[in-house]
Amino acid sequence: ENIRQLFTKSTTDSMLDSHPPFQIDGNFGGAAGIAESLLQSHEGYITLLPAVAKNLSGSFTRLKARGNIEVSAAFKNGKVTSFVLAADTDNDVKVKIAGASSVSNGSDTLSADNGFFMVIPNKEYTVRY
Repeated sequence: ENIRQLFTKSTTDSMLDSHPPFQIDGNFGGAAGIAESLLQSHEGYITLLPAVAKNLSGSFTRLKARGNIEVSAAFKNGKVTSFVLAADTDNDVKVKIAGASSVSNGSDTLSADNGFFMVIPNKEYTVRY
């Protein structure tokens, strides 16, 4: 409900906060809150959709995670359906997807280890529940 209010009553077409005077916390705070609901990476791993409503569907592209990793993902009914991690490294990245049983990149299928997956960057993964 707060997100809906932010966009319908306090945001201009340019995505800036409309509350006078210029409110930097409104401009950056709303965007940061939305990004944090889609992706978190402050605990040493990437969590996809840590705080998204179960009836929400959509996608995001190129959100930046710690370690200079760009994350893109699609989701339906609050669950990740696919994701890509773009990185300058070939090192495995630890990803947490709540409720997922496996992820596949076409050639390899990885099973969940307590909700975590060790994935190779620069490959697209589909998610199974």
